[in-house]
Amino acid sequence: MLNLNIEKYDKIQLKDSFFGFFVYAIGDFLAQLILNNFSLTRSIGLGIIGASIYAIEIPIWFRFIENVRIKLKNKKNRKNIFLKIDNNLDYKFSPISKMLLATLYFNPLWVARHMFFIKLFSFIENGGSFNILDTFLEIIPLANISFTSTIIIVFIGNYIIHNKIALKYRFIGNAIFSSLLAMYYAISIVLFK
Repeated sequence: MLNLNIEKYDKIQLKDSFFGFFVYAIGDFLAQLILNNFSLTRSIGLGIIGASIYAIEIPIWFRFIENVRIKLKNKKNRKNIFLKIDNNLDYKFSPISKMLLATLYFNPLWVARHMFFIKLFSFIENGGSFNILDTFLEIIPLANISFTSTIIIVFIGNYIIHNKIALKYRFIGNAIFSSLLAMYYAISIVLFK
């Protein structure tokens, strides 16, 4: 009998990778259906990105947001909307700060990178010419428009994810939320072109 000794963190990483693959692949598939096209290579490619890059970097940022503690002297004079005192009398990020830090991470460059992956996997399936620099120069304005047009929804979604969902489920919650946004980002490549 095979006995795998997987540490708690490794189990969480496997779960995040598993859900990252399926949520991002299915989200991209739905975006393609809305646009009336389909590329299996693109959906699988974005699933692989969700299972690898996103499943590693996003939970690291989420743990940072949740676990950072700031030691300040004269705590009585330091109350504000960005910090709150935890049980050890250290400061941690307030709900507003968590929302802003999550939004900072999923910025227009993150959106552009996701759009770049869409373009890359579409190119792999369809062929043609692919110039990395030209692709990024084309995508950056689209990413800015896409990001700014969803900023209110992003604030609300990030607030809920970082203040109402337990840390161990945040990547999955965020993957679902990001997948919905990724559908919009995929569509906005066509809409805002």
